[in-house]
Parts: sequence; structure tokens; C-alpha cells
Amino acid sequence: MVVEIRGLSFRRGGREILRGVSLSVEAGEFVALLGPNGAGKSTLLKHAAGVLPPPPGTVFLGGDDRTALHPKEAARRRRTFLRRETRRFPLPFKR
Repeated sequence: MVVEIRGLSFRRGGREILRGVSLSVEAGEFVALLGPNGAGKSTLLKHAAGVLPPPPGTVFLGGDDRTALHPKEAARRRRTFLRRETRRFPLPFKR
């Protein structure tokens, strides 16, 4: 498992942004996060990438709790899933 998130909840300014989110991503999987503005997509990714600190026991990189990893080791593991790829999908209709 490359990334696993277990029951992640997050509040900012008294507002609940994420509640009990769980997600696991295996090596080679293509995952898309879809939702309206303000749904917490970017917040979820920021916790996984280390921009925001997750609560202990919620974000795992390569099977290890991200909060227990040395910052350099966490960065090494994160680089495997922070690649940008451009994929084009055919539209179901023409405009």
C-alpha cells in the first residue's frame, strides 16, 4: 500500500472540513477525488502530503504512520505519489 488514510477528521475555525475519511491507494492505481468546492479534497491531499499535520494513526505511507517517520523519510515516500500526469479522457459528447 502506498498511501492509506484511516478515519481522518479535521476542523478549522470551528468548521468541520473532514469527518472520518478513509482511503487506501495501491501502487499503480489511478485515483481521482471529485466533489464540489469546499468539500475537503485539497485538505485531504494536504494531510497526506505533509502540508498539514494529520492526527497520529490516520495517515500511513508505505504502511508506516506518517507522524512517526523522520521528515526526510516521509518526504522520500511522498515523492512516489506526488507526480503530475496528464491524461486525456474522451468526452461522451461533442460540443
